[in-house]
Amino acid sequence: MKDWLEIEKLYLKDNVYLAEACDLLVQNIKYHIPVIKKQITKAQSGQTDCDKKIEDYTKSIQTCKKDLETLRKQFSIAEDNYSFKRTLIERLSELQKVYEDVMCHVKNLKKSYIYFSSFVSKVQGTDINLIVLQYLLNNGNTTYYEYLYGEKPSKIEEAVITVEENIKDTSADEEIDWGNLDDPSEDIDYGISLEESGIVVESPQVDGSVAKGNEALSILDNYQTRNDFINDILELESFLNMRLLELSNDTNSLLSVQSGGEINESKPELVSMLDIIKLIKQKLNDPVVKHLQQIKHSPRYLNKLEAIFLQKVNNIEKMINSQIAVANKKKEFAEEYNQLVPKLKLIQQKNKQLITEIEFDISKRYKNRPVYIIGTSIFGS
Repeated sequence: MKDWLEIEKLYLKDNVYLAEACDLLVQNIKYHIPVIKKQITKAQSGQTDCDKKIEDYTKSIQTCKKDLETLRKQFSIAEDNYSFKRTLIERLSELQKVYEDVMCHVKNLKKSYIYFSSFVSKVQGTDINLIVLQYLLNNGNTTYYEYLYGEKPSKIEEAVITVEENIKDTSADEEIDWGNLDDPSEDIDYGISLEESGIVVESPQVDGSVAKGNEALSILDNYQTRNDFINDILELESFLNMRLLELSNDTNSLLSVQSGGEINESKPELVSMLDIIKLIKQKLNDPVVKHLQQIKHSPRYLNKLEAIFLQKVNNIEKMINSQIAVANKKKEFAEEYNQLVPKLKLIQQKNKQLITEIEFDISKRYKNRPVYIIGTSIFGS
């Protein structure tokens, strides 16, 4: 007890306690309170930033899910089905049905073909050069082998497409930039064309009468002849549109005069011919049909589509995990804020108490004259 009394005596000697109290007051006002205020501001701004990030992630997740749902619907893939390659390969059988539907419409182009041929023959004295269209009208959608050699093959050996499931996330370590999300309404350029996929027109080679490779494909399935056919119907469409325009304007152009009355068609008949061509174009230019055609002839293209599909799945998972991480970070900021605010109030309260005691002590030294410690933000408030 004597030791403590001695310590107290020394502490009161030369007003050491008063100097220490003033130093503590200065430290609180100049350092501790500003630091805590900065920490509180940081915690508040951190929560605001987290709220913004969570909102951005929510929008990105919704956009990505919408894109994925569009992709699933486009290729008829169930939500719980991640066997993307197998599903697409199973859908390749739909191409035959598409080609059959196209051929049903092609048969109705015979009148248009005869009309175009007669018109050109009468006006120019030459024959039209719609080779593939003429072949399809006369022979149907035969194999490319029969188109080349004029005889049916004794055997057709079509390429067998095998599936190697690869659900491996190859982009797990790649950083994703969410600042430029694609518009789902825009077409996707997958960076692969049939010219690059390895599909080439083979030189005529007769191996007995067996149709292999490209020769085993049908006219509409073969890349070159399908494009030639599309060019043929586009040329026919241009001619019919021109004739329809002339009839609609009731002009006396050179073409109309030279054509003669025997091959003139009425506007309803021309419109009917054009409608058939539009149906054929819609069938062949359908995005899913184009995808399936490239898938059938290019394993590389199939791998690219699968990579895009899996990337969307993985992106959604990554964004959800990131959103959870940001939510946890926001919780940490909130906890820090809840700890700092009471701490700041306590220091401010102690400051007021310390100032009161210093004022009282100094007042005693000057016969209880009123003493006030004043200054800007003296309480650190």
